[in-house]
Amino acid sequence: AAMPFRTHSDGEHKAKDRRRRRQLIQRLLAEEAAEDSAEADSDNGDGTPEARPPDADAEPRGPDVDDEKNAQTEANLRNESVLEWWKKCSGLHTVEKWVSNYNKHPAGWGALLMIQGTSEVTSRLRSKVDNYAMYSALFLSFTISGVFNLNSTLVRSCDAQYGWWACEITKRLYFYGLALGIVAHMLCIVLAMGFNNALNEAPRDADVFRMFARGQGYRATVKVQWAFRVGSFSTLFSMTICAQAIIGWEAAIFFALAFVVSCWIYRNTVSRLFRSASIVNYWREEKGGKPDADDPYDLYIPLQCFKERSSSSGDIAYRRDELSVLMAEEERSEERSEEVDDIVQRTSVHSIQSAKVAPQPDSGLAGGRGSGQKAHKPRR
Repeated sequence: AAMPFRTHSDGEHKAKDRRRRRQLIQRLLAEEAAEDSAEADSDNGDGTPEARPPDADAEPRGPDVDDEKNAQTEANLRNESVLEWWKKCSGLHTVEKWVSNYNKHPAGWGALLMIQGTSEVTSRLRSKVDNYAMYSALFLSFTISGVFNLNSTLVRSCDAQYGWWACEITKRLYFYGLALGIVAHMLCIVLAMGFNNALNEAPRDADVFRMFARGQGYRATVKVQWAFRVGSFSTLFSMTICAQAIIGWEAAIFFALAFVVSCWIYRNTVSRLFRSASIVNYWREEKGGKPDADDPYDLYIPLQCFKERSSSSGDIAYRRDELSVLMAEEERSEERSEEVDDIVQRTSVHSIQSAKVAPQPDSGLAGGRGSGQKAHKPRR
């Protein structure tokens, strides 16, 4: 009688098939890794191994990573441009009427804001008031010490031989002049600080325009200028009184002549500079300027550009809603594209693995006729 085949259960056959497939996949992966390493270490033709870059072992960046970074960079640049547009246009409609009447301004700072821009004009004004404040502090450094110098000639007690009335008047003129100089220089410093602090809190271009329209920013700079001049003249007057008490009236005469000559030189030099370049002293005829015949004071182009920006500021509420809708749509499209990319990536990985690993046919089981049992089918 023929010996029956050894039988196995269906679970044992399936477990064996899974083990065989796992081993086949591991063998294929090992062969692929060996081929990659062989290509990396292949010769250049002279028997020397091929040089590999330092980042050869690093995980390569796919096009998806580069596209994501480029999209993020473009989004950042777009946000910066939108913010810059909002900063320059928001609120300009509140000062459009004042800017349009540039011919009636007491000075040319409103026109300069239209022509040069708020950044340039505020930088110039900061430099102006900072210089006045710095030199005022320099004057304060010695005027305060002069007030409290008890060894000065003017601090001595007046006697009848020197002239009691003349001595008392001289002392008072000296100290009152120094006191006025100290107060004026302190006023110059605090005005400059207040002007800078106000500019520091101006968030938009419209706020800088409004600071000159309603806050009279130009007059604030003029007050800084005159405070420095008054303080300097008062200090110089006290110095002249002190020199007259020590030397005599010849010192006062010398100081007076030197002061007149200095003022004459200053006036001739600075006035010529202003008459040739200032927006008021050269360009505006109603303020005493004398422009060239073919160079009238016409700000049509800067004013039209300002009105365009002002009209854009009226649409900011609509633009804000539109921008929020566009940004929301972009976020949704990015999420959908990421989901599609994940699905495509998973599908491609699955197809590659399916192509590399061929499915093995299941083991066929033949039933033994006449015996009532399933026999194990022999393999090739």
